[in-house]
Amino acid sequence: MSKYIPGNQKHLTLEDRIYIENELNRGTTFKDIAKFLCKGPTTISKEVKAHRISDWYHKGTFYNAKNFCVHRYHCRKTNACGKIILCGVKCSSCPTCNQTCRDFEKERCSRLDKAPYVCNGCPKKISQSPYQIVTNHPELELSVRTLYSYLDQGLFTARNVDLKRKVKFKPHKCHKTQISNRTVFINRTYQDFQTLHLESFTEMDTVHSSRDSKKTLLTFFFTKEKLFLTFLMNRCTEGAVRLILDRLEKHLGTYGFISTFEHILTDRGTEFGDPEALETGANGIQRTSIYYCDPMHSGQKGGLEQAHTMLRMVLPKGTSFEFLTQWDVNLIVNHINSTPRESLGGRTPYSVVLETLGEEVLNAFQLRPIAPDEVNLTPKLIRFNS
Repeated sequence: MSKYIPGNQKHLTLEDRIYIENELNRGTTFKDIAKFLCKGPTTISKEVKAHRISDWYHKGTFYNAKNFCVHRYHCRKTNACGKIILCGVKCSSCPTCNQTCRDFEKERCSRLDKAPYVCNGCPKKISQSPYQIVTNHPELELSVRTLYSYLDQGLFTARNVDLKRKVKFKPHKCHKTQISNRTVFINRTYQDFQTLHLESFTEMDTVHSSRDSKKTLLTFFFTKEKLFLTFLMNRCTEGAVRLILDRLEKHLGTYGFISTFEHILTDRGTEFGDPEALETGANGIQRTSIYYCDPMHSGQKGGLEQAHTMLRMVLPKGTSFEFLTQWDVNLIVNHINSTPRESLGGRTPYSVVLETLGEEVLNAFQLRPIAPDEVNLTPKLIRFNS
């Protein structure tokens, strides 16, 4: 058709090829491209077929970019080749997955088998944010958060790597030590606690050792008296926390415990995951009421967190509690409670508790005063191999 145009038999130039690419991105047909370049549609078709490039690096999984199986995002197979007896690696991440798996089905787009033979101009390649998709298509009945979750789970062909900003974000920390049973928090949230309008209550938390030891410190803080208590546990479990509370009830008596620990505010650690068991005493009487702070809001029990900073002056982070004894813990607590507080007008928590709760309570807690000039909040107070 165009062979009579002078100079038409020459090879395609770089400018011609750039024009072909731009027009393919716009969805222009071979016939229209050929008319503009004064070439035949067959010439354009052969040019595209000869120089198209496989987009394999966007097809595979994260660890196996050349995986073309249609099941690659949902496959959970392991050891499909049978070469390794104990192989826990997913086959979709293995380079030999497509060659050895019997259920392999190669993904193939029909657009590549007919004109334009490439992905350029494909409407499926239009990049829109999940918010745009949900807003423009209310018939989906999905929230933006749900759509992000589906993308993260690999339920669509699009993946997290296709999102412009998410690949730059660091993964969120997974707090595996938090309570998973949400029914525990019914009528026990921080909002429920605020409705009580309490002038004084007790805060509870745990302080963990280094990885060398599983021993943990259970800590209490009385907001009115600024009294700090610490008890050593061999394990950070619900049973260990209940054992400490049972011991305190035995020393104080049931009614003494109720008057001292009437309301307790704590965080959402798994060691506090059974509030009913912790609230109920040995004789079946409810001895306290437990409430939980909001997630990631340690400031809601700021008094105890501040007391932890004083504790860390003696037991810095990274210190192993393996050789620590309750006698050592009591010594640390005595020095902390013998430190004057500005909020108490220069008085010590020990002297305030002596007036409010009495000497019997201090004896039950095994507390004794330390002379002002002998108070020492440094690691030298406890001499043991950490």
